Amino acid sequence: MTGIRAQNPIFTGMCILFGWLMWLPNTHGQTELEGLTFKDALQASIEAAGSGDLQTAASLFQSLELTFGAEDEYLEEEVQRRILPLKGLAELGAGQFQRAADTLDSLEDSYPQALEQNAPLLYGWARAHKGAGSNSNARDALDRYMNQVAGTTEAFLANLEKADLFFADDMLEEGLAELDAFSNSSAPHSLKMQGQLKAIHAHLNEGQMDQAAARMLNNTWSITTMPELAQLAFSALSCGEYSMSAGRYQAALKLFQLVPPKSQLVRLQKEKLDDLKLRILSGRRRALLATNRHQQQYLSRLEQQLTQQLEALESSEDYTPTFYLHYGQCLLFDGQLYKAWLMFEYISLQEAYPTSIREEAHYRWVICAHQLQDWEEALTIARNFVERYPDSKLAPQALYLIAKAHLEQRRYPESIEVLNDLIQSFPDHPLHGRLN
Repeated sequence: MTGIRAQNPIFTGMCILFGWLMWLPNTHGQTELEGLTFKDALQASIEAAGSGDLQTAASLFQSLELTFGAEDEYLEEEVQRRILPLKGLAELGAGQFQRAADTLDSLEDSYPQALEQNAPLLYGWARAHKGAGSNSNARDALDRYMNQVAGTTEAFLANLEKADLFFADDMLEEGLAELDAFSNSSAPHSLKMQGQLKAIHAHLNEGQMDQAAARMLNNTWSITTMPELAQLAFSALSCGEYSMSAGRYQAALKLFQLVPPKSQLVRLQKEKLDDLKLRILSGRRRALLATNRHQQQYLSRLEQQLTQQLEALESSEDYTPTFYLHYGQCLLFDGQLYKAWLMFEYISLQEAYPTSIREEAHYRWVICAHQLQDWEEALTIARNFVERYPDSKLAPQALYLIAKAHLEQRRYPESIEVLNDLIQSFPDHPLHGRLN
């Protein structure tokens, strides 16, 4: 294999530059081998691959096999060791995953050392099997690839891909075990957090809310280093609402702190996406010399994911009003009355928010004033509520709280007057008998 590399620098180029060939503009070269000698046909196939026209290269390598496959010069060991890697990578780049997998399987069967000693080929082999739907074979290839590049960013990214392949095969426990081992590795913290976010997403997909919430709470998250801010925010929101419904208010509050308002989340996600695009562009410029082929492919897939998430976020309904309301309710239930007061007051004064949200917040604002025994404020806030929402289903409760505030201040005639109003306006409501 060493001799072939020395004699054929294009072979070395294909193996080293495979990660960036797909970024080059397509050039349409010769697509047929009719009338060419084997040597010229092979050269035409290699040149097509080197130009980045992988569709043409794949077609030419396949024509080469059909035309010369039975001839001794094609079947020579040194020639096969040279052709199979190039053909497999060209087919992979052309999106012909099953053909690529078959070609690289043939390389493994006949010349295992060619794969074992070439990390880009191993990774290409894994991608081919993944694209062909053979996730088990893809995981095996990734294991061998990680052994070749152990301790590098490429190896850490392959760990995350392997976990995804477990989840794709509904092997939840195996995928979670992969990510738990990854979290104890020497990988960068940002990648570990991406791994944990994958685990949380897997739990949520399976309806395992307790496990998802536990992972959210047991990790330290950073919006400054994580690119998947939207996924983090919505995972925290789902887990926070679940914790709130289960009466775990402090846990819910901790989770809610990871959720920015929609406008801020959109802005932050755009900034992350812009930063990512700059990293990709910088990596492409260094492609001839860099060893970041795998990183570039990973970043490009991440860019696609973030773009889709951002588009979905921008087109979705604003979750902020409901989120703020739930946040305030958690503060109230947790006994943080002053903070809850401020939250409910803020929501109730936002004219752009839905009326139902402002109405509920205004009533909760009254509750906060009552529990703080600020009777004058409670009276004022409750009266304003009745004036703004006279037909609200919460109006009887508001009248009751006004009556109780008067009673606490020993303003008995005023209390009786409000109670009479409650009885007359809502004769069948159970509240008017509470002060008897």
